[in-house]
Amino acid sequence: MACVRSFLSVFQMHLPGQGGGAWFGYAVDVFFVLSAYLLGSRLLAEREATGTIDVRRFYKRCIFRIWPLYYIVLAVAWAVCGPADRRLIPAFAGFFGNFLVGAQGHWPAPILVPLWSLCVEEQFYVAVPWLVRSRRTLRIAAWTIIVTSALLRIPFFWAAVLGVGDLTWCAVFRFDALGVGLLLATEPKLPKLSAPIRWAVLAAGAYGIVYCSQAGIHLMPLIAISAGVIVLAALSGPDVVLGHPLLTWLGERSYGLYVLHAIALTFFRWQAMPALVVTVASAGLSYRFIELPCIAYSRK
Repeated sequence: MACVRSFLSVFQMHLPGQGGGAWFGYAVDVFFVLSAYLLGSRLLAEREATGTIDVRRFYKRCIFRIWPLYYIVLAVAWAVCGPADRRLIPAFAGFFGNFLVGAQGHWPAPILVPLWSLCVEEQFYVAVPWLVRSRRTLRIAAWTIIVTSALLRIPFFWAAVLGVGDLTWCAVFRFDALGVGLLLATEPKLPKLSAPIRWAVLAAGAYGIVYCSQAGIHLMPLIAISAGVIVLAALSGPDVVLGHPLLTWLGERSYGLYVLHAIALTFFRWQAMPALVVTVASAGLSYRFIELPCIAYSRK
């Protein structure tokens, strides 16, 4: 549910005339929180079960989960983008395109836009297996990430005056959402909430993102916490709506939905309905013929 909500928010943000307020651009923080929670939980379980973490296997799985479709999208971008955006592709290929885009201070071609958040994720993946020593040390690391990210952001509240571009793209300025996800992962047992309370908590998290996003970089820690509240609500128990098979199906294919939607929107000249249909269909095909075989190979 959290993945699907984030995808739909980002999809709508990329429609012409549908920026709808800055909050759409921060819906991706829900992805960051959920990703960090899942990774942190799995790594903690491995550490507690075996006394160690197979870092090589972790990196292998991350590579085969993210890279194949990511580089296919980059190849499409190289074929259809203009010279200015092509110059960004080597940076994205090395997973530091978010820094370059942040420094130049304007958005790249729409096809490349979803990839900045994957750069942030990959930068996080490099560090996360080394942080998981115990539940306590991971909790300390999570708080350190949250606080450090917030403190590093303070001098750049005046980014426009300093002429340093849009720093919300940079890794350290979005790591607090990942820290919130790790913090959730350190909880041995998340609370179970009744359906009415769960939906109230989810609504509170969504409102927090909408409200705090009006201040942009100044309230990003609260945006990260609001994203964490949404993920907590989604994980707090079974639900007729949240657990619907269609949402589960879409959630499994959320990676393809996220990285392929901009290609579909570009191809259909920003016509929402055909682009959405093709995005869902192409994400299904990607999951079946690209992602699942790569996931299976990574587990060998």
